[in-house]
Amino acid sequence: MRGNCPNKDLKERNTVVRMQDRTKDELFDEETEPLDIIHRRIEQLAGYYVPEWNYDRGNPDAGSVIAIIIAGQIRNNILYFRSLPERYHRELVRMLGLSPLPAKPACTTVLFGLTQDTAPGVTVPKGTKLLADRGAREKIVFETMHGIHVTGVRLKTVLTVSGRGGKILLHKGKMKRLTLTGETQEVEQEMREGVPLFRFEREGIERNALLLYLSGLFAADGRTVGIKIEGCAELTEAVRAGRYALKYYGREGIREAQDYWIGEDGTLYVRWGQSGQEKDGGPGRIAEAGKEYALLVIEAPEPPEHNLEASDITLVCPEEELAPDYIYDGRKELEPERFAPFGTVLGLYSECYIGQDGCFAGAGAQVRLKMNVSYEEHREGYVQQGPETELKIVKRKPPAQRMQHQAETFAEEITLEYYNGMGWRRLPVTEPVESLFAASGEGRYEITFSCPQDWKPVQAGGYEGRCIRLRLVKADNCYLRPCIHHYPVISGLRISCSCEGRLYRPDRVVRLAGTKRTDLTGRLKQGKSLTLFSPGACTQNTLLLGFNRRFEAGPVSLYLEVEGYEKRAGKCFAYEYSTGKGFRPLTVTDHTRQLTGSGLLIFQPPEDMDMLEVEGVSCCWIRIRQLREDGPQYRPCLRSVTLNAAEVRNVDTLREEAYYMEKAEPCLSFPIRARQILDAQIWVSEEEDLTREEMERLRQTMPERVRVETNDAGEIVRFYVKWEEVPSLEAVHSTDSDVPGRYYVLDRTENRIRFGDGVHVRIPRNTKDDAFLAVFRCCSGQDGNVKEGAIRESASNLSFLGSIRNPQPAVGGSNRESVQNVLKRGAGLLGGHNRLISEADYIREAEAFSDAVHQAACVTGQKGESGRREHGISLVLLMKSQDAAFFEKLRSELKEYLISRCEMTVREEDLQIVEPSFAEVSAEIWLEAGKEDRFELTRRLTRKLEEYLDPVYGCAGKGWKIGTMPTKAQIMMQINGCRQNAMVKRVALTVRYQDSDGYHETGLEEFRAGGFYVCRSGQHTIKV
Repeated sequence: MRGNCPNKDLKERNTVVRMQDRTKDELFDEETEPLDIIHRRIEQLAGYYVPEWNYDRGNPDAGSVIAIIIAGQIRNNILYFRSLPERYHRELVRMLGLSPLPAKPACTTVLFGLTQDTAPGVTVPKGTKLLADRGAREKIVFETMHGIHVTGVRLKTVLTVSGRGGKILLHKGKMKRLTLTGETQEVEQEMREGVPLFRFEREGIERNALLLYLSGLFAADGRTVGIKIEGCAELTEAVRAGRYALKYYGREGIREAQDYWIGEDGTLYVRWGQSGQEKDGGPGRIAEAGKEYALLVIEAPEPPEHNLEASDITLVCPEEELAPDYIYDGRKELEPERFAPFGTVLGLYSECYIGQDGCFAGAGAQVRLKMNVSYEEHREGYVQQGPETELKIVKRKPPAQRMQHQAETFAEEITLEYYNGMGWRRLPVTEPVESLFAASGEGRYEITFSCPQDWKPVQAGGYEGRCIRLRLVKADNCYLRPCIHHYPVISGLRISCSCEGRLYRPDRVVRLAGTKRTDLTGRLKQGKSLTLFSPGACTQNTLLLGFNRRFEAGPVSLYLEVEGYEKRAGKCFAYEYSTGKGFRPLTVTDHTRQLTGSGLLIFQPPEDMDMLEVEGVSCCWIRIRQLREDGPQYRPCLRSVTLNAAEVRNVDTLREEAYYMEKAEPCLSFPIRARQILDAQIWVSEEEDLTREEMERLRQTMPERVRVETNDAGEIVRFYVKWEEVPSLEAVHSTDSDVPGRYYVLDRTENRIRFGDGVHVRIPRNTKDDAFLAVFRCCSGQDGNVKEGAIRESASNLSFLGSIRNPQPAVGGSNRESVQNVLKRGAGLLGGHNRLISEADYIREAEAFSDAVHQAACVTGQKGESGRREHGISLVLLMKSQDAAFFEKLRSELKEYLISRCEMTVREEDLQIVEPSFAEVSAEIWLEAGKEDRFELTRRLTRKLEEYLDPVYGCAGKGWKIGTMPTKAQIMMQINGCRQNAMVKRVALTVRYQDSDGYHETGLEEFRAGGFYVCRSGQHTIKV
């Protein structure tokens, strides 16, 4: 199809030549259909040679018909030339005794939904056929790999519990959260982000604290309160060491106590507020059971390892001198530091109120009032005489001046009273104080009394609380005029209280443990022991999945989307279910391999599975407990939990087909009317070859491989035996007995069933009826890798089933092994005799195992990501598609395949198959360019760097080798190739990578790539 283009310049002719060379490469590519390429080339060349001709295959003219005929002839010739080298390859493969590996079916997860939540559940059996849209008319068949019961149960709550730290984190649902004031508040959380298993950096909803509610004497501003916890010195030492925090309820909420200390006898002393000087830092009042209290809190950051028990909690009030809260004389408030209790003019029944609710509330406590008393005079009723007036000429006798009588009055008798709720009663002082102000003797006085039991608060002016009323009941001459009033003045009044000799306890004691609040007041009053702090209900890291109701049937399937960090050997988790009385072990089919990757949890709900209240939430629970902590290497993250999920594969089980033959001959072969065959079940009719005794013996020894058909009389009329598939009949010999074996070969290259020679292996011999029955399972190969949401319908009618959807694309589907891969395996067979010895053997087998493997690397004797020396073999696989679920599936299959070939030299636990760790290379570039080129330059540079750093298709299309990183010079060459007229001023290259200690960032030149790392494009910043 070459030729010269007339009337065309050199540039156009060169374009035609390049198109012809590219077309030749496409035509001889074995994976392409040549007819479409030929028609497309005819259309392209027609525009150059005869532009006036319209080549149309749909409505052809005479010239188009001739071109179509010639295109068909060319196609036949190309296909013939293609088959020549493949024939030789097939013959070589047969000489080596190899057969191509079968196609691999694509797999994904499908979510089922009911028409409505009230609809009854639907059982979807194993092997249910589902259909995916491939095109306008083409359907891809998928089959369920296990049976499930589609239910309307919903996931209601997701909790994680830290066994060591005691944290309770809510990730989904509603529940009550305790506050340090003892109140509860409702919190709600939606599972929008992943659930780290088991890391608890976020603040939990739990509380571990002891709440002491105090009133009266022990709740006064600035007062020091002593708490003596009998029999629990460990708690006191924990507060002293700062492991437990001491807090109180202030006027602005919970605050840290700033002034506290431990006495020699272990008593914990706390001063309300900040050294009793700042009123705003004093205790607030919190309502509890209809009363107001001051609240003292001892909080533990996490539950203790064992119970902290105490025999008693008592309160101590050290004697401190406090200023009165207020002084009120019935009309106005007086200054507490210096005041005249009855004013400057003495009058009967004058009153003065001295308030100090904190000191006066301690029933039975000894209270002392210390004060300085002085006296001042006030002259009441005296007339001030002015200067003598000048007499007139006519003088009169001046009036006689009366002599004023000088009267004096004192506060001769007073009373001290308190309010008992009904009226004022005399305060029982130890020494009489009625004549305290009777004489004008100045000095310091002290009044001592015992607080009455019935002392009640009263309102005095703008204050309400307990107070003392000083009342003047006798003051002779107080109403005479003129009179000198000797009124008392009190200064330096201080009130102290001592509770020695009496036993005081907190008004209320409450324990907060997790999400539970327990009132210990009753046990305290009864003198019983108190559990102040207790370890959590769960001593291990736990994941709790709560459902709104119990499951009506099974099996139940949960899909857990998990991002694992490193697979750990051994059993790490235990699965349990809730009953009405607690948790019991649950038998689970775990496809997540101990939460190391995404997969299904399938279980049959037990009959006694029931609702249970956990942390105040009633649900039907599935509990996953971590049996051992693996340290920082194991950091799974739960992304989602979905009910009614089933694993499906692109497998189509064909109907059973009967094969017939005219004559029993050796080396028979039969065609198969199917493509991309996975496996087959061949049931060969042997009733003509076996005696009745042999049939009965086979029915007893291997009943699963025998099918029997009988008539009404019970006689055997059909007797089928299931034969086994082998890779090669030449290698099969009967070694245990002289009886030939039952074997066949599936020739997937030519789609035929081949039987043996009748000497070393049996052959079918029934020519009267069907010789054998065959059930084939096939797949669509690469076509089975359908997109997300492509699987939407079922091939059978399932009632009440509303929705079918695959949330992720199907992956892992590949066609039958190509001849080139077979030859590659053959080279390994000739070199290593089907044994894995060198690193190259492992790499070769891994790359030939699946087309999805882009590159493999074998790392031995190096430090892994955990920092320890790896003594086994780590096979690092770089996949073409970064799909975690498919990698987990391929890893298990590949490991089983490799172990079968190296079981004598490598243990299973010493062979690890892992994905590479990606090191993200980011570039920050400063350029100088014209304004009109900025946007295009930024876009072009970013795209160039992303393409170059792609791990699979970067580095000039070859991909990056595992364990190597690009150099700064290589990246600069890519930048300089795209900058055009721009000038590079500065380039900064950084690498962000992850290891067992978390994420790190360093310069490209300082980063040392180990055998597990491969580069990947990061975030690039272009500053023009």
